[in-house]
Amino acid sequence: MFIDVGGHLGETLEEAVKPTWRFDRLYVFEPATVCLASIERFADERVQIVHAGWGATDTTAELHDPGEIGASIHAGKAVSTEVETIQLLDAGAWCSENLTAGDAVWLKVNCEGAECDVLDRLIDAGQISRIDHLVVHFDVEKIPGMEHRADELRGRLAASDVEWIEARSILFGRSHALKTANWLSWTEASRLGRLRYTTLNRAIYRTRQRLYPLKRRLRSH
Repeated sequence: MFIDVGGHLGETLEEAVKPTWRFDRLYVFEPATVCLASIERFADERVQIVHAGWGATDTTAELHDPGEIGASIHAGKAVSTEVETIQLLDAGAWCSENLTAGDAVWLKVNCEGAECDVLDRLIDAGQISRIDHLVVHFDVEKIPGMEHRADELRGRLAASDVEWIEARSILFGRSHALKTANWLSWTEASRLGRLRYTTLNRAIYRTRQRLYPLKRRLRSH
C-alpha cells in the first residue's frame, strides 16, 4: 500500500502507479480542490483520491495558497491572501480504520508544516508501527518560531519502531518521478526488492540507512 499525504498535482503518484512498484492500493490525500483534476490524470483502479488532508483530529482549517507547491495551513508560510476552507482527517483514526496487520505500507508525508501534527498523532495513537517505510518533508523548519518542532519530531521518530528517512536525504534528481523512484528503490518496493527485504531484519536496514549518505557521495565521484 502506498499513502501519499500531500498529493499536490500527482507528481509522486505518477511514479508510484507504475507496475515496477507493484502496489495493490494507493491513497492520495490532497485538500486543495484545484489540484484534484491533475491527480486524476495519473489514477487507475487501484487509486483512491481523498479530498482532504491529514491532521491530529477531524476538523476544518484554512489552506493558504491552495494549489501552490507550498500551500499550508500555517499563515506564516503564505505568499498570497488566497485561502480555501479544507477538511482534515484524524491521521491516527484513519490508519486504525484502514490498515491491517498484513499490510506493507509506504507513507510519504509532505504537508508543508503539518507533518509534526500528523506524525505526532500517529505516534500518540500507537499507529506509527503500522508504517513500514516513511519519508517525511520537514517543512515546519520554514515557519518562523516553529523550527524546534522538527528536531522534537526527529527524536520521537528515532525512538519509535518505524523505518524513516528525511526527504532531503533521498528525494533527489531532475524530476519528481526520479526522486520518488530513488526512495522506492532504496526501500526495495519492486517485486524482487520485496523478496530481498523480507530477508533483512530491522537492524540491517537501519545500518543501510545510516550508510546511505556515504553511498551517495561515492556515486557522485
